[in-house]
Amino acid sequence: MMPAPGIVDGPQPRRFWFPVICGAAILTIGIGARQSFGIFQKPIAADRKIGRELWSLANALAMLLMGAFSPFLGDIADRFGTAPYGRHRRSSLRRRQVS
Repeated sequence: MMPAPGIVDGPQPRRFWFPVICGAAILTIGIGARQSFGIFQKPIAADRKIGRELWSLANALAMLLMGAFSPFLGDIADRFGTAPYGRHRRSSLRRRQVS
């Protein structure tokens, strides 16, 4: 008796290192960019002629708002996904090919 299509007997090798490495790279870039604001604080504050207190308050407020709105925006992204953009992109590509 043959197994159903798509069902394979025995363990299959897992290819989980690619997503793990990509995720680590994305986190490194994102966290590195966010944590490097301290290096640029003095030059930016001097260029904008604002004190470090206002600059630090703006960064702290940005982090607070990002943390507060992330669950809600994540829910919206899960609910609607990228389908509207994908449909729009495909239809615009079809129009270009016809023209």
